[in-house]
This record gives sequence, C-alpha cells and structure tokens, in this order.
Amino acid sequence: MGLASTQVRLLALTYRVHDIESKAQRVENNIIGLSTQKQNAFNEYNAALDAQKLRVAFNDPTGTKSYVDANFSNVCMYQQNRSQQYALKDSKTGKVYVDDETASAYTMYGSDRYAFATSLLVTS
Repeated sequence: MGLASTQVRLLALTYRVHDIESKAQRVENNIIGLSTQKQNAFNEYNAALDAQKLRVAFNDPTGTKSYVDANFSNVCMYQQNRSQQYALKDSKTGKVYVDDETASAYTMYGSDRYAFATSLLVTS
C-alpha cells in the first residue's frame, strides 16, 4: 500500500506543478496581449499627434486674416509682411527663443536698450 500512496502523491504533485505552469503561461500570454494593446494605443496616439497641424493666425497688410504653418521661422523671426515678431517663450524657465541676429544684437547692446532696439530696426 505504501508504494501506491507514494505514486498517488507523486501524480498529485505532478498535476499541481503542471497546473501552476499552465496558469503562469496564461498570465504571461495576458501580459504579452496587454503589452501589444499598449503599443497599438501608443502608435495610434502618436499618429493622431502627427496628424495635427499647428497654424498661426495673423492679419496681413490688407487686413484679412491668414494662417501659416507654425514653425520656428514663422513664430519667432521677423516677418516683414506682418510687421511684427512673435516670441516663443519657455514657460518653465521664462527664456524667450529668438533668432541668431537678435541674440547677437542683445549680446552687443544688452545694457543699452535704445541701441539694442535701434539695431533691430535697421534692416540689412
């Protein structure tokens, strides 16, 4: 009788090991499925962001409202047809992004506001 009970216990333990391995495999499959869903959601989100186009509105010299694509040049640099310069400001640091010409003029005339402003008015 001892040999039969040992065999039964061995079969029971073997069954439990296989059952636990089977459950672990299902959990792993679920994790892989969720990871795939997460990646798909991330890809859809990125595609939606890429599909958006930022545009800047301004009044042209004739007084009509026009829109241009928002890029560094259109937002930060002087546009003669708009007669003004927009500023792109970092909300965390408070720094304003400007073109190289404005930055060099600020470095040259930084303490003299009027010379700095005049240097920006002179067109080359």
